Amino acid sequence: SPEVQSKMKEFENQYRGRELPGFVDYKAFESIIKKRVKALEESAVNMLRRVT
Repeated sequence: SPEVQSKMKEFENQYRGRELPGFVDYKAFESIIKKRVKALEESAVNMLRRVT
């Protein structure tokens, strides 16, 4: 999504270390993905409860 891409570029510029250009720092990637997973987790658990 555009929001994720924007955040990735922001983290990339802010926390650039020894990574090769085009590769995002793992910590930055993990931080963004954790927020996305958390946002989806509740609806996934609710759906699982409905189908079981």
